[in-house]
Amino acid sequence: MPAWNAYLAMDVSKQRHYRLLQALDKKHEEGGYQTTQEATRLASLLETHDANVRAFKQLVQALARIDLAAHQALVEHITLWNTPLEAGNG
Repeated sequence: MPAWNAYLAMDVSKQRHYRLLQALDKKHEEGGYQTTQEATRLASLLETHDANVRAFKQLVQALARIDLAAHQALVEHITLWNTPLEAGNG
């Protein structure tokens, strides 16, 4: 399903951007400074994530217009995907 694949791409790009932000924050806390290369990489990751968000939004909106049941199933699947498992349940 294209919308699900777009969601996964969006999730991965968010994680990559966030990981670099964390690393740069740690570097700053330790007295370091962001290099030009790091700033460029961070901007590139954010640009990729923004593009992935736009693509996901467009696909979800199109799905809602074309097949409301499939749209609802996707939303339920995403909700389940993001619901933490409770201890002892998996």
